[in-house]
Amino acid sequence: MRGGAARRVRVGRARLRPASLRRAAAVAAGAVLAATAAASLSPSAGAEARRTAASSAASSAAANAAASGFRVVAISPANGSRGADGGSPVVVRLSGDPAPASPHPSLSPAVAGSWGISGASFVFTPAGAFAPGTRVHLAVPAGIADAAGHRLSRPVSASWSVRPLALVRAEQILAELGYLPVGFRPSTPGALSPGALAKAAFAPPAGAFDWSWAAPAELRSLWTPQRPSVVLTGALMAFQAKLGLPDSGALDSATSAALLAAARDPAPAVDRLGYSYALVSQASPETFTLWHDGKVAVESATNTGISQSPTYVGTFPVYLRYETQVMRGTNPDGQPYADPVSWVAYFAGGDAVHYIARGAYGYPQSLGCVELPWSQAASAWPLLGIGTLVTVEPAP
Repeated sequence: MRGGAARRVRVGRARLRPASLRRAAAVAAGAVLAATAAASLSPSAGAEARRTAASSAASSAAANAAASGFRVVAISPANGSRGADGGSPVVVRLSGDPAPASPHPSLSPAVAGSWGISGASFVFTPAGAFAPGTRVHLAVPAGIADAAGHRLSRPVSASWSVRPLALVRAEQILAELGYLPVGFRPSTPGALSPGALAKAAFAPPAGAFDWSWAAPAELRSLWTPQRPSVVLTGALMAFQAKLGLPDSGALDSATSAALLAAARDPAPAVDRLGYSYALVSQASPETFTLWHDGKVAVESATNTGISQSPTYVGTFPVYLRYETQVMRGTNPDGQPYADPVSWVAYFAGGDAVHYIARGAYGYPQSLGCVELPWSQAASAWPLLGIGTLVTVEPAP
C-alpha cells in the first residue's frame, strides 16, 4: 500500500502587492466620483456612470479576494494517492476558516456520513466506508468563502484509490463461513453494526484463529494467518464456486465485495459441504486418506504414477470435477489410450483422484492420477469439492 503526501493546491489569481492595491483602490474611487458627476448631467449618462462604478467595484473586490490568498491548502487523502483507508475521514484544509453557510465539498461515489467544519477544515466523517478498491473523487466548489467574504476563485478537485480488502479480514470471514480448517473467535463477542462491518474491511476486529479438530500435521503446516497460502487459495476457490464466481482463488474485487456481503448476510454463503482435506502417501503400500468435518471419512489403498509419469508432489486445490469421463492420452510406449473412469476430481494439471478398474491397489500403476477402488472413490467424490486440498507426499 502506498500513500502519498498531501499536495498543496493553490487557487485564485496572482497575489497583488500593496502598491498595486492602492492603485486599484484609487481607480475604483475615481470611477465612483466620475459616475456621480455624470449622473448630474443626464439620466443616460447617470446609468452609464453607475455601470462603470459597478464594474470598477467588482474589479476592486476581485483584487482584494486574490490578495487575501484564500485557497485550499491541503487535502487528505492526497490527490493521486493509492492505498487509502476507506473508513478514515476526508479532510479539506483551507487557508482560513470557512463561513458556516459555505457549500461543503462533495464525494463520489456517495457513502453514508456527514460533513462538518473544524477550524479551517472541512471534515467528512464516514458512517461506514468506501468499498475496497474504489476510486474516490472529491469536488471543492468555488462558492466557498471565509468570514470576510473572500471566495475561492475556481473549484478544486482531487481523487485517490482505496486499498484492497485486508487479507486477515478475508480470512476471518472465510473462517466464520466454514471455508477454512480453522475457526475465528473475535476478542469482543457480538455482531458488528453495519458501519463497523464496513470499516472492518480496513481495520479488522481483534481475535484469534483456532483449530477445533485434530487436523493432520501436513495440513497444519500449510496455514499461517495473514499470509497468502494454498489453504487460502483453496478456501477462496470454494467460496467463489459457491457464489457462482470464477473460481480463480484470487482475492479480486468481485470476491472482496462478495465476502463483505457475506459478512452482512452469511446465510447464502455458508459452506454447507463442510471442510475436507485429502492426503496421499506414496510410501509402500500407497494410501489415500480423506478428512471431512474433523473426522476421517475415507481410507483406502491407492495407486499413483509410475516412474516414467509420476504424480505431482505438493498440495493442490481441486479445480475440476466429473462423475464420468473417458481419459485420453499416450502411454510411455507411444500407444494411445482411452480409459473410461468415474468420480473424477482434478487437482494438478492432468492428475486427478478417480476410480479405474485395477486388479490391485497400493503401488504405482497410473500415469500420474491417484486411483481408488469403486466404493472408496464414490464415497470420496462428493467431499472433493472445488478448492478441496489434496496433498501428495513424495515416495520415501
